[in-house]
Amino acid sequence: MANKKKINLSRLNREQKQRVWRRIQETNPPLANLLTDIGFQSLKDQFGAEVVVEVSTPEAADNGQY
Repeated sequence: MANKKKINLSRLNREQKQRVWRRIQETNPPLANLLTDIGFQSLKDQFGAEVVVEVSTPEAADNGQY
């Protein structure tokens, strides 16, 4: 069983973000919906928060992949 590792989506470069976004949309539609929700975006912006998610493949997280 793979360990969980956190990845900070806010700190990825554009190419990495696009790759991770496609993967999230394919594998976790509820998370994709949350990340695009206007209320979530508003809270993130209001608090200057970064978005961090858990990934199940540590090697992918280390390489900025998902």
